[in-house]
Amino acid sequence: MVLDYKDVLVSARNRQIRRHRRVVMLAVLGAALLALAFFVLINADSRRLKRIEDELLQERLADAENDLRQLKSSWFHPAAKRELRALQDLFQRHLSQGEAELKGIKPRDIPVSVSHGRFLEYFANHGLYRELSIYSAYLLGTGNDSARWYHALALMALLDFRAATAALNQLSPAFQAEYQKPIRILTAIGRELEKGRLDYIFSRRGQPLAGYDLKTGRTLSLVPGIDFTPFTESLRQGIRFFTLTLDVDIQQAVHRLLKNRRGSLLMLDLDDGSIRVAYSPAGGNAVFDQLYEPGSIIKIVTLLAYLRSRQKPLFPFHCPGWMTINGRFFYDALKHGDVANDQQALAVSCNLSFARMGLALGFPAMSDLLKRFFFNSPGFTDQGIFFRTGQFADIGGDAYRLANLVIGLKEIEISTFHAALIAALFAQKGTTREPFLIDSIKNVLHLGYYNHRQRRLEVISDDLSMMHVQRAMAGVVEDEAGTGRRARVDFVQTAVKTGTSGRKDLGLDAVIVGYFPVEKPKYALAFRLEGVGRAEFQGAAFLRDFLEVIYNHHDD
Repeated sequence: MVLDYKDVLVSARNRQIRRHRRVVMLAVLGAALLALAFFVLINADSRRLKRIEDELLQERLADAENDLRQLKSSWFHPAAKRELRALQDLFQRHLSQGEAELKGIKPRDIPVSVSHGRFLEYFANHGLYRELSIYSAYLLGTGNDSARWYHALALMALLDFRAATAALNQLSPAFQAEYQKPIRILTAIGRELEKGRLDYIFSRRGQPLAGYDLKTGRTLSLVPGIDFTPFTESLRQGIRFFTLTLDVDIQQAVHRLLKNRRGSLLMLDLDDGSIRVAYSPAGGNAVFDQLYEPGSIIKIVTLLAYLRSRQKPLFPFHCPGWMTINGRFFYDALKHGDVANDQQALAVSCNLSFARMGLALGFPAMSDLLKRFFFNSPGFTDQGIFFRTGQFADIGGDAYRLANLVIGLKEIEISTFHAALIAALFAQKGTTREPFLIDSIKNVLHLGYYNHRQRRLEVISDDLSMMHVQRAMAGVVEDEAGTGRRARVDFVQTAVKTGTSGRKDLGLDAVIVGYFPVEKPKYALAFRLEGVGRAEFQGAAFLRDFLEVIYNHHDD
């Protein structure tokens, strides 16, 4: 018998081939799955990198920080991760840390996966020139014109005009031809800097208000009555062009009206809250930050508190010129005699009438309303410019101190800015727009990156009480015995409150707040004349002269 192994051998060989094929197929499948996993992971990281870019550019720094932390353990995109971490530092203003991180990336490793142009453009458009200088210097290693251009822009903005000019000259002819206009702008700024001064603060009408002197490192005011020193540090961080709301003509007119007197004046445009005049004595910005006794101007707040409290009537009242409070004498400068009502009390500024209102109110009610009118508050800021508001003492149950508080003496202080804001709130029945000085800011290429946005301030919505105080303020001027009668003019009706504060031996200060025209308020103002005497004389005369200037100015 003969055994034939042919088919058996063939069958074994086929099984080996099949097993080999299965191994190969499993290996290929495993490699494919591994490649797919790598692709998924790399793609996920790439998406996260792009998301981090968006979060940084949208200033969502907390989200960017969280995503960067999740990327930390990933093996992929190491250079891109380092660059984004460095950018995160730059956005958080950790400049030295971000710069060190970027310097650790070799030019050949600069990742193409990061959208460099978006960040260069962001830093330039937002006036972040130190950040732009660091980031563009890092990208010079790529050898492209875009990095050179932004580096030249940063150098010019940081006042290094010679290095900026050299960098501009290194741009390719094709790039220079394409960027003719912005290059001309930088070249013109370079020529100004070479002469030693750059005008960088302007009015809405384009009039120069201040310039930076390179030799002294100081900002020089070109209009009287305002100190632009607070802007200097901003310019040292890179050239920015500011547009302010000031009216140069009125500012200069106030300077002429004051002559050799010391005084501060602030006027607000009620349409948008813009500061049209901000005048201080030489040196500093007292109009924004100096506190002083308000005197009787605070009586408009006292009257409002009295009206809202629905106290039993305190009038008619006979004013003998003095009264006793807890055994202490409390005086008025005049014996007003019979005071028919609260409006007449405001018109003649009867201290005794208002002391009685305050005593009927009590300290808590007066304190609450003063705080609503921004006393004892942090104040206001406008792009780094600080506007200080007033403060008052916690007098508890001391009746004599309360009487002084409600007539604006000893226990309370105010700034001229704050006084004008209060006038604006009364002009508009408790709601106005937040005052501002900086209208817009442009970068070194004169491209705007900041425009003021109006914000409403609502203190109170009691229209009837507010209207009552408005009529009383108009009576201060219109009443024949009113303390503001000497400010009366025939071309516009004003509503004001006069105040006198300070010490006789040092010279009394005249303080006035108000708004005009009464029928449709357009402006609110406050001013303080130091050492001139009582407000109903010198203060009222100054207001009359100021109104004549305003209306002559607007008739031109």
